[in-house]
Amino acid sequence: MNDRPDNSRRRFLSTRPILAAILFVAVALRIAYLAEIVDEPDFKAPSLDALYHDYWARALISGDWTPPLGVDDPLIRSTPYFRPPGYPWFLAAVYRLVGGSYLSARLVQMGVGVLNCFLGFLLGRRLFGTTVGLLSAALMAVYWAFIYFEAEFLSPVLEVFFCLISTLTLLSWRRSNLDPSRAAAAGGILGLFALVRPNVLLWAGAVGVWMVWVALGREVWRRFFVSAAALLVTMVAVIAPITLRNYRVSRDRVLISSNFGVNLYANYNPDARPAYWPLRGLTDLAGITVWDCFSYPKIVRALERREGLPGGSMTYSRASSLLSRDAWRYILDHPARSASLALQRFLLFWGPAEVTNNKVVAIERSRSVVLRSTLLRFPAVLALAILGAGILVRRVLLRRGDAACISREEDELRLNQRDGSILIGLLTAAYVASLFAAPVGARFRVALVPFLIVFAALALESFGRTIRRRRLGRLLVLGVALVALHVAVSRRYVDYRPSEAAWHSMRGNAFRAIGKPNKAIESYSRAVELDGSLLDARNNLAALLAQSGRPDEAIRQYEAILRDRPRTTAAHVNLAVALGTTGRFDEAMRHYRTALEVDPDNASAWYNMAVLLSHAGRDEESLEAYKEAIRLGPDFPDAHENMGVLFATTGRLDEAIRCFSRAAEVAPKRAQPHLNLAEAHWEKGEKRVAEEEFRKCLELDPDHAIGYLRLGEFLMTTSGRSDEARRCLERSLALASEQGAQDVAARARECLDTMAAAR
Repeated sequence: MNDRPDNSRRRFLSTRPILAAILFVAVALRIAYLAEIVDEPDFKAPSLDALYHDYWARALISGDWTPPLGVDDPLIRSTPYFRPPGYPWFLAAVYRLVGGSYLSARLVQMGVGVLNCFLGFLLGRRLFGTTVGLLSAALMAVYWAFIYFEAEFLSPVLEVFFCLISTLTLLSWRRSNLDPSRAAAAGGILGLFALVRPNVLLWAGAVGVWMVWVALGREVWRRFFVSAAALLVTMVAVIAPITLRNYRVSRDRVLISSNFGVNLYANYNPDARPAYWPLRGLTDLAGITVWDCFSYPKIVRALERREGLPGGSMTYSRASSLLSRDAWRYILDHPARSASLALQRFLLFWGPAEVTNNKVVAIERSRSVVLRSTLLRFPAVLALAILGAGILVRRVLLRRGDAACISREEDELRLNQRDGSILIGLLTAAYVASLFAAPVGARFRVALVPFLIVFAALALESFGRTIRRRRLGRLLVLGVALVALHVAVSRRYVDYRPSEAAWHSMRGNAFRAIGKPNKAIESYSRAVELDGSLLDARNNLAALLAQSGRPDEAIRQYEAILRDRPRTTAAHVNLAVALGTTGRFDEAMRHYRTALEVDPDNASAWYNMAVLLSHAGRDEESLEAYKEAIRLGPDFPDAHENMGVLFATTGRLDEAIRCFSRAAEVAPKRAQPHLNLAEAHWEKGEKRVAEEEFRKCLELDPDHAIGYLRLGEFLMTTSGRSDEARRCLERSLALASEQGAQDVAARARECLDTMAAAR
């Protein structure tokens, strides 16, 4: 007979050394993996969804909502949440705890991963006994995907935690004779889980069905109804503040997040593929090469223009409804292809391939010694889990057939296993059903792996029991069944190959973010060489070529993009910038106007056109373009700053000060606006304010060579504090020499010589 789930202290104490050894292995593998990746370019340069989470979390702490280089403002503060807020809030709390360290944040997440191993032990023990619990913990400790995603700024680590803790709480409710307080706890946990992954709201229905099942045959219906109400109330209580917040900031009714429509449309549209989201219809409509969370406001505005609505009237909920409508129209008009897409996505979800999402996971795993050495992969877990489920069904049927010989204690064990297995089955079915409108990437199945692991551990325990009892015939049957299952689930029913080109493109993004442009150019060039259709890689390559003083090469890349995607506004804007650097003013203006025809609300196009007009000496036109950029992006610090410079050069100092003050307000971590404010107040004769602003500039950026130069000149000419002025100038000279700013170094040296001569 299977070991019964026991709560005896003596039994648990005897397993502690084994459990401790398992958790030690879990810790060792995670530290070894961190040591492997700490020098990788993307360690401090997250991308796509991870970048969105990192940006959101850091902005919550700092109050600086300036978007990262090269992406649009996602308007998180003024719109309903596009992505669920649970994980960014968790990450913000971690950053606050560890001082924003990327390494320490990963260590905290891996600590949660080790805790998940312990929770896996508890779930396995609760259902099938101590041996299965230990095996579950061991499998979770070495399963490579857990280790990998714990080191990414993505939500799987929290999803696994909530998956396990919610299941344990519901099983505790069952064992407590339907205690309403435990149901209330489960509801709160499910609410928190929904803030991390809203599609688990379908779990509420599955849990309700399971609670009815548990209550059947018991005289506890009053406790059942109180428990059901308690679960629902606490779940709603957790979610309601988010719904109210979404309505408060936008007068838009969005429950948690507004990404359902775009997810559904991505899966069912003329360009849809089982494992990829090309979304060409939407990206062409919005004038972008590829879409990500940062670009969603552009998609909303593009839908607004498509529907002929007044500017600013399209809500996120309506945009989601429109995209859902387009998806359902496609499904109804193309039922055969839609059914084929759904089936292929289902097969990919349960298949052997690790489908790319956010990063090329398969290639990442192949490059890691630690992840390759953990031999446990998804097909092995799935095959063992199916075998374990079959073993459980056989045991339940045999016990039912021998019910007269079963003791009350054994009957309770059987019911506990049956009810727990039914709960896991219902939760799994609800989660998989929710993927009808969700991506199929590798990370989206991680939340279900703990369930599979419990049944996989049951299969391994059965193997061990059979070996100990020397039942060779049964061992042979189990072995053959496992091999057959592994062969079946390892087969590629849908052709999928990870994209090496995409991996190089993402690596280029990382090199670019950490300030290694030459490495980034190499990576982007390799990506374009492997797959010329990767327009984002081509666009980024062109931008770096332009920055590296190779505008002609950049222009060729942008022209290649526009031949394929003539409505890509970023390519038009960037091509115009490159043309402007080569003096081709009229061509540049033509591309700016084309970009604004496609996307009149493109603040970047207005801003860059303003810069070009300013360089051409057309100051009034430039000011109008800056004003339009600021109207569209009120928190666009560069636009405020440059417009202030333009006002200052024309002697309009009060207007310049207002612009610089606004730039400092929207980008509180930037030093340059304070330097500009200092210059403007100095010119107005407001020396005290000017000195304060100089010092604010240097407080924010202690290595600002020009800041030290100008403060030194200010002190030298206005206050007579020659010793402090000399120290500032010497600091400026040292920094400028170190940074290669020869003109600043020359000016600092000239001022020092003047001071020396004046002695």
